[in-house]
Amino acid sequence: MRYEERDGVAVITLNRPDKLNTLTDAVIGGVADGIDAATKSPEVSSVILRGAAGTLSAGYDWAIGGATDLVLCCDLLYMASDAHIGYAPSRIFGTPTTTLWVYRLGLEHAKQFLLTGRAIDAETAYRIGLVSAVCEPDELSAVVEAEARRFKHIPANQLALNKMLVNQAFENMGLRTTQTLGTFFDGVTRHTEEAHRWVESFDDKGFRQVIADRDRPWGDYGERRQ
Repeated sequence: MRYEERDGVAVITLNRPDKLNTLTDAVIGGVADGIDAATKSPEVSSVILRGAAGTLSAGYDWAIGGATDLVLCCDLLYMASDAHIGYAPSRIFGTPTTTLWVYRLGLEHAKQFLLTGRAIDAETAYRIGLVSAVCEPDELSAVVEAEARRFKHIPANQLALNKMLVNQAFENMGLRTTQTLGTFFDGVTRHTEEAHRWVESFDDKGFRQVIADRDRPWGDYGERRQ
């Protein structure tokens, strides 16, 4: 993980490009440390979370999907026009622990994508309100940094109060209880009979083949036609 501050903005970069910036305990801890550093800095008005080498994150070190638990906690999301986002483990072996899909998308779209695990392209993500903007890949960093720098012109207490006001509405809708259930159910999904058989199949077929078999009926992630 890289951390830097410039012009009122803290930039946290997931820096495992050879592993598609997959998440490990060390990476997640590094992000937390970066947020703490930004919070303590009187010069920082906003934080950018990004990935090195053109990929935000391919998820946890062993499976696509965990990155959404992290990025959906961000206040604003910006997406490259060629990017995809989704929670493939909802097909087997997982539920989202931060459970922000329903709060960010509403009931219909949350069910549409969590019951299927479908990948969401940038155009769809913008249409359903999952992201604030879609940019060309070579323009994404500049657009995000320009927007982030504007926050230095707003007092920090003003930003904090408006953010708390919005977040409190979702707290009143039971966000914390839902997140507790999401974490509990995530563990349950890994101990079903189907989950045990699925994991056992890694020895017979290999990890990549099992993941390919999971995604092939949907034609997305690694099975997406180029």
